[in-house]
Amino acid sequence: MRQMRLHTARQRRRRLVRRWAIATKGVVPIDQTKTSLIIGSRVATLAKRAFTIDTGKEQIEVEGHEHRNVAVKYLMKRRRSLLSTKDPAKVEKMYAELPTDVKIIGKQLTKAYKVSWEKKGTGEFAGARFTFDITEA
Repeated sequence: MRQMRLHTARQRRRRLVRRWAIATKGVVPIDQTKTSLIIGSRVATLAKRAFTIDTGKEQIEVEGHEHRNVAVKYLMKRRRSLLSTKDPAKVEKMYAELPTDVKIIGKQLTKAYKVSWEKKGTGEFAGARFTFDITEA
């Protein structure tokens, strides 16, 4: 008679992974993400790439996945600095200096975006302060 053993969740997961790897011979579907439970699998993920953000006044070297995501991340940083500033005079000065045109320069491709800023959100985020809409130019 075989003795029953209690297994931890980690041991059960490892056993399932081994069985899955044997059954599929290690082939992983492309739509699987990096947060998969399958340990040691070959998963298609985007690597971070080097980009340059050109606002007309300055150029900033950053890393990111896609042109639009890099632009949104930069604009959100500018928005957060506005939101955290308490001095109204400084806020007005910073608001006047916000970029309206942003170019994201990659290794092979350059994309330009037009940014429209609002002091008070009227669209989807009604009432939010310093909202922006980004459209590809």
